[in-house]
Amino acid sequence: MKIFLITILFTVSLSVFAAVPELQSDSILATAGYYRLSWKGEGEENEATSDFILEEASNPAFSQAITLYSGPDTATLISGRSNGIYYYRIRSNQAPETLDEWSNVVKVEVAHHSLFRAFMFFGLGSIVFATTLVMVIVGNKSSSQ
Repeated sequence: MKIFLITILFTVSLSVFAAVPELQSDSILATAGYYRLSWKGEGEENEATSDFILEEASNPAFSQAITLYSGPDTATLISGRSNGIYYYRIRSNQAPETLDEWSNVVKVEVAHHSLFRAFMFFGLGSIVFATTLVMVIVGNKSSSQ
């Protein structure tokens, strides 16, 4: 009887540990204004059958964390964040809340390009466009003569 109970407890504990997902980000420094977070439940054969809870916080202690996503997807795109450092964690919704089985913490720094740099790219693009337009007009006139 004792072996039977130990086997059941061991199986239950393994299933709980297998439900802890692994969180990843496609970039640790986001300058383009968006980044992608993805996760995969360890040991799960079909992640689509599991629901996940994704949290975001401005500090690694996750005080005043907000829930960004809750559902079966295994990735999300984050955009619209202002400059700063953001922390993310995820857990399976099927894990008991008493165990507090959160994933690894992912840190992403958002540092948008400066306004000067944006106007510099816009100016260079305008010059290339104007030069191309002049070349097309001049080339068209010379070929029609």
